Amino acid sequence: MPIKTIEWIEGKVKIIDQGKLPQKLEYIYCKDVETLREAISSLKIRGAPVIGIAAAFGVVLG
Repeated sequence: MPIKTIEWIEGKVKIIDQGKLPQKLEYIYCKDVETLREAISSLKIRGAPVIGIAAAFGVVLG
């Protein structure tokens, strides 16, 4: 089964913490825009496609 980098689960955004890779596979659950913004600015989310998807989810959260 493929690992999803980002997905919407029960009103939260579930994201792989890319800052912990490759040593650990850890997830962040963002339930508000501020948490999501912090994840992006602290490079826990990397790459234009994933940041774009996270921003779209942020609009839904906001």
